[in-house]
Amino acid sequence: MNRLDRQTTLYLLTALLLPAAVLVGLVNRSPSRLVYDEPYHLGLTGKIDAKGWREGLLSDQHQSAAGPLYSALQLAARPVTHLQAPGIRGINLLSLAGTVAALAWWLHRATNASPWWACQILAVPFLWPGAGMALTELPALFAFTIFGGCAAMILASPSPPTSATWAYAIGGGLALGAAVLGRQTYLVAVPAVIITAIYFRQRMWPLLTSAAVAVITSGWLFFLWGGLVPEHLAHADAGLRPEYALLGLTYLGIAAAFIAPPSVLPRKWGHLAAIALVSLAATAALYAYFFYVLKEPLKPPAAGLIKRLVGPQLAGYFGFLPRWLMTAAGILWLWVTLADAWRRRHEPAHVLLVLSLLALAAAPAKVSHLFSSRYVIGALSLMVVQFAQPAPPRWTEAIRSVIGTAIGAGILWSYYGN
Repeated sequence: MNRLDRQTTLYLLTALLLPAAVLVGLVNRSPSRLVYDEPYHLGLTGKIDAKGWREGLLSDQHQSAAGPLYSALQLAARPVTHLQAPGIRGINLLSLAGTVAALAWWLHRATNASPWWACQILAVPFLWPGAGMALTELPALFAFTIFGGCAAMILASPSPPTSATWAYAIGGGLALGAAVLGRQTYLVAVPAVIITAIYFRQRMWPLLTSAAVAVITSGWLFFLWGGLVPEHLAHADAGLRPEYALLGLTYLGIAAAFIAPPSVLPRKWGHLAAIALVSLAATAALYAYFFYVLKEPLKPPAAGLIKRLVGPQLAGYFGFLPRWLMTAAGILWLWVTLADAWRRRHEPAHVLLVLSLLALAAAPAKVSHLFSSRYVIGALSLMVVQFAQPAPPRWTEAIRSVIGTAIGAGILWSYYGN
């Protein structure tokens, strides 16, 4: 076995098999009661099952602001899961497996990157709660990843469009529509597709077709609701919260720290020092804004895990340092992304990827009632494609996968314990 084969084998053991085994084990041993937001989303499923799709979606007797994709999958799996925990959490495990497979297909067919980079998504710690609980993010992420691969195939296809190009356009539009029906935040990808279509006219009509199919597939829901969320949950869409976009940026920065190869980091110490100072000021301003303006505390990241490790009295004091590091990572990721976008501004696939990434990074600002790291999970498959390299991942990625697995498992365990 040559050196590359040994590296790939080590990587697969640590970045695919290890996290998969840990995650399946945690879900299998998870509590039979519903945890966190599971009762809200399963409540919508129950209303749909009892009243039918239209009446269930219009009912004000539930607290789920998500669309019907989650309920459709849960009802389809009912003969196996009986709508009981922990069986219902298996839907998200399958969705995660599908996401990794779709990412590998995307990287293999539409880029020059190694498909093994798809496994690196499992290293992101805040993905684990969405993957290990019966929540709405993972099925939508799976559908969105299929759309991303289809869009990349459209942009890589010959001109004029072939029948395969049109098939990808329709299939990608259906997948994007399904993603929107899972989590409304994916709507921001539609303008990104339209802008890319206008900017690169050689692929205009297939891209516009994909956007139109997505709007048709998902638009009926917002017509039914009369808005982006059910009427009785309008407080979740009551304005803009720019501070939530900044919090989303910090979580994307931490995701990049687990995904991106070290080669993307700036080489000049002056740049890193400037990022450290700017992020320190931004973190202090964020804390001041929450404390003095919003009159509410800014919870530390992975608050449940930190409280279990150091106790609720000390948890608040442990928040500033990780927030500072996350803000620095977020600013660094934004810097690298914008610089790379300018350098590759003539590559249609990269333009669409960056537009979608930035839109999804800003999307939490529209969720006005609270912030959760789950709201930026939708950007993770795009980030993997952003940083994937032609060479397979190395030992540095394997180490980060082990660290991410340990942190992610701890966060998921803390949710099960609450």
